[in-house]
Amino acid sequence: MRHASVVLDVAGVSGRWTVQIVDMDAGDAESLASFLAGAAAVSALPDGV
Repeated sequence: MRHASVVLDVAGVSGRWTVQIVDMDAGDAESLASFLAGAAAVSALPDGV
């Protein structure tokens, strides 16, 4: 089984965080990355961003 890590830079109203998920199944990591990219592509951003 292949393993991978996913690192997310998350910005919110009250600050910015880095979230890291380590040693997960590589297929699950690819699915998560694809889901997050799709969700980000359709999310509404505030004016000026």
